[in-house]
Amino acid sequence: MKVMRPWLVAPRTIEYREQEIHLTPNTVLVKHVCTAPSQGTAVHRYLAEEIELDSFNRQKSGGPFPYPWLQGFAYGVGRIEEVGAKVQLVKKGQLIYSQKLTADLSVLDPSDLIPLPDGLDPESAAMLLQAEVGLKGARAAKIILGDTVLVTGQGPIGNFAAQLCKLTGAYQVVVSDLSDLKLQISLQMDIDLALNPRTKDMLNCIEEFTHGQGADVVVESSGSPEAFLQGCGAAAGGGRIVILGWILDSCWFNMSEAFTPKGLEMVVCHAGQLGNWQLARRRLRSRGMRGDGLPKASVSLNSPLNDDYLYLMDLITQGKLKAKELITHRFPINDLVQVWDEFIKPSDTSVHGEYAQILFTSDNV
Repeated sequence: MKVMRPWLVAPRTIEYREQEIHLTPNTVLVKHVCTAPSQGTAVHRYLAEEIELDSFNRQKSGGPFPYPWLQGFAYGVGRIEEVGAKVQLVKKGQLIYSQKLTADLSVLDPSDLIPLPDGLDPESAAMLLQAEVGLKGARAAKIILGDTVLVTGQGPIGNFAAQLCKLTGAYQVVVSDLSDLKLQISLQMDIDLALNPRTKDMLNCIEEFTHGQGADVVVESSGSPEAFLQGCGAAAGGGRIVILGWILDSCWFNMSEAFTPKGLEMVVCHAGQLGNWQLARRRLRSRGMRGDGLPKASVSLNSPLNDDYLYLMDLITQGKLKAKELITHRFPINDLVQVWDEFIKPSDTSVHGEYAQILFTSDNV
């Protein structure tokens, strides 16, 4: 059978290419249900901003994301339509999560699928990638019971990071964002204080809220140099700065002023697979296996990284981690080009206005 796959072949240029796919005895046919894209990354790539960095031109270096880039489908939920004769791990009609969906129909190896547990809403499951990145930030924060945490940026990743910091033992979680809509959503999720730097003096508010102590941990998830510097200013003495977002613009600061007087510590945990590789090696060794020479980290039935996704699924199913509440817009996957063209506009000129998480759908969920 033939499918059409959308490829980003140049800035703001998506080309649909026909691809022949065949079900084999060891594979399954999966129909796309819904995908929750990581919008910041997707828009940067759509505009080619990600490959124009002065410090690292991905296209010229042959880095991990050269053109063409497959658009829209990966990292989402699908429904198994057909099962190869030798497949035993999954069954027809089952909802699954996969990071390898490529079109409305995809032929996949069963090891690249994670079946959804009963009771897990497909739209929530589509956001597992963002939740996993947020989990990485919460772990890097190394929260001590009773800490006050500031999370700058309340897109889906920052929101998940804030929720997971609270679950990890933070006494108070403060969040900041330039979007009042995102802040309103955060306040529905047991967040203690939400600040918009456009309308509030953030440093004074945090100083007052913490009785002059500052935030023990700052998780920067917005990718904004200004937010990073505000986080440094809001941090308590001996505090920890976790860089979770991609800061694409140059960020100049005086180390002696920003870090040295307070004795701050900084850790970067989003870029690359470092955190995942360390986690995978540790778990492999705990099972009596060597972690050296691991293949590229991915989520599958056979991967040690699968444990994190099962953990997050349990949290969402139990209502301890909220996901679906972040979705503010839903679009048919076939409207991909129109959606990206509209969402790259400023929120005050876009017909969609402010948004938190968008969802692409191919099916009624």
